[in-house]
Amino acid sequence: MTSITRRGPGSTGTPPVDDLRAMNAGEREALLAGLVKDKDRDGLRHVLEETNAVTLRQTLEVSAKRGSLGALVEALGLDDFIALGKARGVEVNEVLASTDSVKERGLTAKEAQRVRENFGHTLDPDTIRLVFTKGAQTMGAGAMALGNTVHVDPSDPRFGLERGTTRPADGEDDGWGSFNTLVLGHEAAHVWSYQHRGSTYAFTSVVEQTQGIASTGSRDAAYGYQPDRPSFWAYGEEQRAMLVQDYVAAFRAKKKGQATTPTTYGGWLPVDEVVKTLTPFITQMRAAGPGQPHPPEAPSPLVCTGLGFVQDGLADFVARSADRAIAGVGSAAKDAVVEGVTKSKPGQVAAGAAGLAAAGVASVVSREQNATGARGGGSALLDQAGLPRGVEVKTKDGVRLGVKGAWDAPRPEQGQPLTVGASNARVEWHVGADVPVGDEAQVSADARATVGLDGKVQEASAEVGVKHPKADVKAGVKVKPPRAADAPLRVDAALEVTTEPVSVTADAHLEVQHGEVQRADVSARVDAKVVSGGADVSLRRGRDGLELEQAQVDVELAPSPDVAVGLRGKLVPQGVDGLAASIAAKGDKGSVAVEASVKDLTKQPTVGVAVTATPKGAPVSVTVQAETTPQTGATSVGVGIKGKF
Repeated sequence: MTSITRRGPGSTGTPPVDDLRAMNAGEREALLAGLVKDKDRDGLRHVLEETNAVTLRQTLEVSAKRGSLGALVEALGLDDFIALGKARGVEVNEVLASTDSVKERGLTAKEAQRVRENFGHTLDPDTIRLVFTKGAQTMGAGAMALGNTVHVDPSDPRFGLERGTTRPADGEDDGWGSFNTLVLGHEAAHVWSYQHRGSTYAFTSVVEQTQGIASTGSRDAAYGYQPDRPSFWAYGEEQRAMLVQDYVAAFRAKKKGQATTPTTYGGWLPVDEVVKTLTPFITQMRAAGPGQPHPPEAPSPLVCTGLGFVQDGLADFVARSADRAIAGVGSAAKDAVVEGVTKSKPGQVAAGAAGLAAAGVASVVSREQNATGARGGGSALLDQAGLPRGVEVKTKDGVRLGVKGAWDAPRPEQGQPLTVGASNARVEWHVGADVPVGDEAQVSADARATVGLDGKVQEASAEVGVKHPKADVKAGVKVKPPRAADAPLRVDAALEVTTEPVSVTADAHLEVQHGEVQRADVSARVDAKVVSGGADVSLRRGRDGLELEQAQVDVELAPSPDVAVGLRGKLVPQGVDGLAASIAAKGDKGSVAVEASVKDLTKQPTVGVAVTATPKGAPVSVTVQAETTPQTGATSVGVGIKGKF
C-alpha cells in the first residue's frame, strides 16, 4: 500500500496513473477520503475517472461499507457523480441507496421502472432526486416535493427503510402509504406538475392547503376528492397527487391479485372498480406529453402540454438551497443576538430573539403526521436551522460533556385543527474524552444516552477508538431497549481495523427477545492490495435455533494494475441461488467490462451477460446485454448508450 492512501489535511496531489490502477478498492477508498478532507475536487474526479466499471463499483461499495460515501458524493456533487457512473455503465444509485451516509441520491433501476409504469413517457425518472432529511424540509410530513427534488423523512415507519440504507426493506411493498406508492406515486406527481407547469404548482398547493386550514382548521380539505369531475385538470394540485396515489396502489394490488384497495375518496373498494374509475384520469395525464427535464435556458411555452406552462427552475432552486437557507436563518438570528449584546444594540437583540423564539414555537406546532405514529418536526427543526437545544463543553484535559433536550411535534387527530405542544420529550446525554498514549497513539472514547422524562433509557451507545501511525482501530455498540412489551431489544455493534497492508470492517445487528436472539444480520469485509472481499449473512430464529435466511459473498481480485476480476454468490436455505463473475480491463484506448450471471437458481434460473465498452476520453459508454429464462423461453437483448451528448 502506498503512503499516499493515508493522507492528512493539507496534503495535495494524487499518485501517478499506474499507481492508481494498481490500487485495490480499499486503498482507493482511503485515498478518496483524504482528498475529501483536503477539499480537492479535481483530485477526486481524477481518481474516479481512472477506474473501469468493476473497480468503480468495488470502490463505491467499500466506501459505502466504511461510511465515507456520503462525504464523497457531497464533495464531488451528486449530478457529476451519477454522470461519471453512467459513462462507465455503473448504476451508482444502487450503491448510494445501500448506505444512509448518503443523504441525496437519484432513483435506483427498480424505482425508475416504477415511475415509468406510473407516468409513461411524461416524466423522466433520471431527473428525480431524493433527499433524506426531516424537520423543516418535510414540515413533519413523510415526504414533500419541491421541483425535481423529493424530501423524504427516513424515520417514517410507513416507508420501512432497510437498516443503514435509504431503500425499502421490502422492495415489493405497494401499500397505499408505502415508499413505492407515496414517494414514487404521490410525490412524483408533484414533480410531474413542476416539469409541466413550473413553480406555479407549488404556489397552488400552498393556497389550497391554506384555504383548507382557514375553513376547517386542517389541511385535509386540500387532499380529499371525488372521481366525478370531467378531467384530470379539474382537480387541485394535492387532489391530483392523491388520485395518482390511489391509482398506483390499486394498479399494483390488481397485479398481485388482491380484491380490495384503500382510496382517498371511498375507503376500501374493489380493486377492479378503482382501476376502472381512475384510469381515464391517468390516461389524460399521460397524454400531456413529455415534461421539461431541466429548466430551459430561454423559457417558452411547452406546446406538448397544451397548458402554456414551463418549468422555470425556481422550485428546484429552492429545494437544492433549502439546507443553506434554513441554516442561514438560524445563524443570522444567533449572530444578531450576540452582536446586539456585545455592542449594546437592543434592536438587534430583539430581532434575533424573535427569530429564535419563532423557531422554538415552530418546533412545537403540530404538523402532518401519519396514523402509524411517525413523528416529525420538533427539535429536528432547531438542528436543521443550526440553533442550539442544549450545551456542550470541552475541558482542557480533553473531556467532553453535553446535555441536550429533544422532542417531537404533536400529531393532531384526523380533521382536527393544529395544536401546540411536544411529545416524547427526552434528554440526550453525552460524555467523551481524548487521551494521548505515549508519543504517537491517542485513545478516544464516547458514551451517549437518550433518556425519557419517565426515566427510561430509549437508546444508549459507546464507542472507543485508537489512532496510531501503524494502525487505526474503532469499535462501538448501540442498544435500543424495547418501547413496548412485545418489541425486541435491538443491539448494533461495529468494528474497524485499518493497517498498512490490510483493513477489516465488521458490523452486526441483533434483535433479542425473551432472552434469545431472534434475528442476526452480520457483515464483514477484508481489503488487501491484491484481493478484497466481503460477506453479508442474515439469520432468523427457527425451530432448531438460528437458521440461514440469506447470505451474499463477493471477492475482488486485481492480478495486474489494469485488470480486475469479481466473483459474487448468493445463498438461501434451499442452496446456491445466484452466481456472477466479471472481468474488466483498462488500457490506453479505454476500458471493457464483461459480466456473466445466473440468478434465481432455486426457483426459475435466469442467465444473463453484459458487455460495457468505454473509449478513452469519450463521454459515452456502450452496453450490450442479453438475458434468458430457459423454463419460460423468455429472452431479451438490449443495447444502451450512456453519457453526455
